[in-house]
Amino acid sequence: MEAVLSTGRPRDTDDSLERVKALRDEQVLFAETAETGSLYNNTLAVQIDSKFAQAEKLEEKLETLIGQQQAKIMQIEAQQPGFLSLPGLRAKWNQQIQLQQAYMQTLVGRIDVVREIRNEMTPRGPRIEELAVRKLRFHNPGMAADFDAMMTSTRRHLEQERALVLKKEQEKKRSLSLVVHKSIDRC
Repeated sequence: MEAVLSTGRPRDTDDSLERVKALRDEQVLFAETAETGSLYNNTLAVQIDSKFAQAEKLEEKLETLIGQQQAKIMQIEAQQPGFLSLPGLRAKWNQQIQLQQAYMQTLVGRIDVVREIRNEMTPRGPRIEELAVRKLRFHNPGMAADFDAMMTSTRRHLEQERALVLKKEQEKKRSLSLVVHKSIDRC
C-alpha cells in the first residue's frame, strides 16, 4: 500500500533530475561566460596590440627627432664664433648650444620612458597590458562590468563546487569512521 501512495518515482530519479538541472544551468552559465569572456578578451587583445603599435610608433618618432637634434647640434657647433668675434655673439652661440642640448636630454628621457613602459613588468603582468585594460575599462564600462560579473559568478561557482566536494569527502570520512567504530565494537 505504501508504494501506491508514493509519487511513483524512486529517490534516485529525483537526484538524477536535480543533477541534470544543475548540469543544464552550468552549461548555460558556461555559454554566457564564454561569450562574455571571449568578447572581452578579443577586445582586450585589440587594445594591447594598439598600445604596442602606439609605443613602437612613438619610439620611432622619438628616435627620428633625436637624430635630427644631433644633426642640429652638430650644425650649431660647426658655426662656432671665432676667437676674435664679439662676446655677445659667443654668449648667444653658447645659449643656443645649451638650449639644444637640453631639448636633446628631454627627447632621450622621453624615449627611455616609452621603452620602460613597453618592457616594464608589474605584479599583474606587462605594464602595456595594464594600460590597455585601463583604456578598455574606460571606453567600455558595460563590457568590463559584464566581464567582472562573469568572473565573480565563475569564482562563486568554483567555490561552491569545492565546498560540495569537500563536504562529500567529509561525509565519506565520517561514514568510514562509523564503519570502523562498529567493527571495533563488534570485536
